[in-house]
Amino acid sequence: MTPGIPYAHCLNGDKTQMITVACLHTLASLSHYPDGQEIHDLATELLQLSWEGQVSQDGTELPPVYRIEGLKRNDRSAIPPTGILTYDGSYNLASTVLKGYGQGIVMPAVQAATTDAQVTMGAVNKCLYSLYRRIMPKMISREEWESIEFNSVDNNVFGFGGLEPNNTGLQMNVSSEIKGGSLETAIGLLQGSWHVDKSDDPSRWTFMTLLLRVPPGKYYTQ
Repeated sequence: MTPGIPYAHCLNGDKTQMITVACLHTLASLSHYPDGQEIHDLATELLQLSWEGQVSQDGTELPPVYRIEGLKRNDRSAIPPTGILTYDGSYNLASTVLKGYGQGIVMPAVQAATTDAQVTMGAVNKCLYSLYRRIMPKMISREEWESIEFNSVDNNVFGFGGLEPNNTGLQMNVSSEIKGGSLETAIGLLQGSWHVDKSDDPSRWTFMTLLLRVPPGKYYTQ
């Protein structure tokens, strides 16, 4: 996809009935917007939290989010071989749905609950919330955005990271695969392949953020 260009479909060929299919943005394509620098700063913060960690207010060095002590993988995530230290897998960092009660009850996901874990995951959640609020309106039509906003407020839909409408769940996928390795092998067939979830709301969008950690000099810009 061409960065910054939303791809849409006209229902039955009617241009007044258009829905977004997908949209890709990079920091370069987002730099043309008035809040491009804010988005760049948030992306830089997310990069720091993801790969390097942060220093807490009391001066304690906190690990990057994928190395939080006691981080729990999802039930459907692949289990690494015994004796091998790896962080590969999928992790829930926000909410989940308790089954057995109609459509389910929204509740916090089972996850590491140490002070350091809460500080780091909280910072990641707030960062992604701010990125969603700034980037999503640039990826879908105004009608779709306003419909999601109205539905969220009217139904008091639970979100993470802030008080304004946001997505309800956050999944982190970690993979150390290199040289064309399979993501399905690293984190499991269900989580590592393109798939839909029957519990997803078809009127809402997945906000996917991809961060690559590559050796110095391996990435070039033109």
